Amino acid sequence: MENTFAELVFIPAPAVGHIMSAMEMAKVLVNRHQSLSVTVFLMNPPLSMLALSTYIESLAKKAIERIRFIKLPQDQTPPKLDSKAPLMSFYEFINSHCKYVKNILEEMINQSSSRRVVGLVADWFCTGMIDVANEFNLPSYVYFTSSAAFLGFKLHFETLYVDQKQDLLELANSESESYSELC
Repeated sequence: MENTFAELVFIPAPAVGHIMSAMEMAKVLVNRHQSLSVTVFLMNPPLSMLALSTYIESLAKKAIERIRFIKLPQDQTPPKLDSKAPLMSFYEFINSHCKYVKNILEEMINQSSSRRVVGLVADWFCTGMIDVANEFNLPSYVYFTSSAAFLGFKLHFETLYVDQKQDLLELANSESESYSELC
C-alpha cells in the first residue's frame, strides 16, 4: 500500500533570511509528522544577487526527505524596481509570480499521486498568494520570519497608530530615558 502524504506548499520571499527561516520550519514539521511533506516554491531574486542565487541552486539540488523544491519561472521582463518605492516594487515582483503558483498548484492538486495538497504557507511578504490558495479552497497560513519580539514591536506600533491615533513620526526625535537612567 502506497503512503499518502499531506503536503504543505511554502512560498518564501526571495531573500536569504526568509528562505532559510522557511526551510528550518519545513524541516521541523516533516521531522515531527511522518505523514507530512513540503514543497517549497523558490523565486529567483529580482536583482542579481549571487549569494542568494547560489543558495537557491544548492537547495534545488539537495535531497531532503519529504521536502522538494520547485523553481518558479520568471517573466522575461520582470517589473522594474522603483528606487522611490522599493517595497512596493518588491511586492509587485512577488505578485507577478501568482500566475505560476496557480498553474503549478493546479497541476499538483489534479495529479493523482501520493501527495494531497492541504495548505499554503506564505511568507509575510507573499500575502498576495493567499488569493491563489482561496481559488483552490486551500487554507493559507502566513509565516512571519522574524522573532516574536519583532512581531510584538510591529503590533505595538500599529496599536499606537490605529487605536491611539499617534503620529509615529513624532517618536523619531523624542527624548527617551536610557537604560542606565532607569536603573
